[in-house]
Amino acid sequence: MKEKHIYLCFDPGKFNIGFSILKSNGKLLYQDLLGIGISALNQSIKFKKEHDIFINELNIILDRVNKKNYIYHVVIERFIPRMLQKGNVGETSNILIGTIMTLTSRSRRMNYQLTAAQWKNHRTKHNLFITTKNLPNHILDSVQMGHYVLLNNNEITIKQVKTRLKQIKNTNFGWKFINKEKRWIKT
Repeated sequence: MKEKHIYLCFDPGKFNIGFSILKSNGKLLYQDLLGIGISALNQSIKFKKEHDIFINELNIILDRVNKKNYIYHVVIERFIPRMLQKGNVGETSNILIGTIMTLTSRSRRMNYQLTAAQWKNHRTKHNLFITTKNLPNHILDSVQMGHYVLLNNNEITIKQVKTRLKQIKNTNFGWKFINKEKRWIKT
């Protein structure tokens, strides 16, 4: 049986992580927000609880996608704190990145691609930027990072990416932004 390549794409943030699974042709197979970040670096009990919740969420997803005839590519945006960045988001994002890499490396055939902001520059240069009210920004960013890696690996073309982005823009994924609470929920 021919091996299939699947891309697991993560965009870590302060309050959640955008996650998507792409086929090697750029098609979006699955998307979600891993609903918790880490906020309590200086509170060991709360930190452990938040970290355990994240590990459990991630393990459920990884168990669902673990197939013998698949080769996985883990795409993660590495976090680079900017001069104006305040708080501990740099530290917490990097803890989550380390956790993702540790959990995905266990008994799975994984390749890793850490990308910095160059995917955003590429997206702008090739007019691949889209916005949608149907999908949280972290998920959309994880998809677009995956497309960037697929383009760099010569798996897809710019034209194919534009087609996939148009499909995403026109699909209702069941997400709704609650402005009062400043968060996304799946409906």
